[in-house]
Amino acid sequence: MARGYHKQDQKAHTLKYYRKLVQNLETKVSKAELVRAYIELASIYKEWNLPKKALENYLMANNILEPDEEPELKIKALKNAAQLYRQIESYQNALTLYGELADIYKSRGEELAFTNTLKPITSVQKETGEPQDAIHTPFLLLSTYQKRQDSLGVLWSYSQIGQLNFDNNNYTRSIEYYLKYFQLANLHIPDLKTDSEHPIYIRNLLNTGMMYEQLSDQDYLENYKFSYQYYDEAIQLVNRSQYPDLVAEAFIRISDLQLKLQDYKKAIAHANIAL
Repeated sequence: MARGYHKQDQKAHTLKYYRKLVQNLETKVSKAELVRAYIELASIYKEWNLPKKALENYLMANNILEPDEEPELKIKALKNAAQLYRQIESYQNALTLYGELADIYKSRGEELAFTNTLKPITSVQKETGEPQDAIHTPFLLLSTYQKRQDSLGVLWSYSQIGQLNFDNNNYTRSIEYYLKYFQLANLHIPDLKTDSEHPIYIRNLLNTGMMYEQLSDQDYLENYKFSYQYYDEAIQLVNRSQYPDLVAEAFIRISDLQLKLQDYKKAIAHANIAL
């Protein structure tokens, strides 16, 4: 009945009957049925854009089960709760649940799922402003992806390691991994303009150009030509209608560089495009 009301978008009746269902199941032996009810109710709150209520019910579902009970249900509850903690910027709680999730996958021998869980851990660590902690995970993932010959996974790892070193102002190390990224990307992404990797590729081009520019500012003047090369490639590839912020940044970057090189006409022209 609750599901029927949900399909009809009758929120009050939906909640009423789900709550009745939960109350009835709480008096019964089957944990699994109770957990399923909490998960269904949580998914409805999530659908209605009520993340805190959704989180509350996912946590209820998770807390009912021991680590080795109903693993598929526990995984579902943990994964959604971790995502919601991240959404509401409760990062430490998100990391705790992602860690529990990774432990479950590892104990079950699910290497791919374990590996994929490390990705959001890296992202959350970056969001907390702790790039030093975050940098260890992509190295672990890189080794795993290389063993599996997973080119896209290796590509992701190179990009993350490059970005994290960039965030730590370790420009030489960052460039090393970005160059590995570009080499591999050019083999596996034949049409960057239509690929989902496209904006990441552009971002990495801009970051690499910025680092060469920083090195040039530190008396390595020959690096300006490399900086210009990466900015120019970004301008050639960027989709102007789909990624306006990247377009503006690309033209601003190359305009600033042209000012340093005293190429004022081009600097003004590119600055006008950015505007």
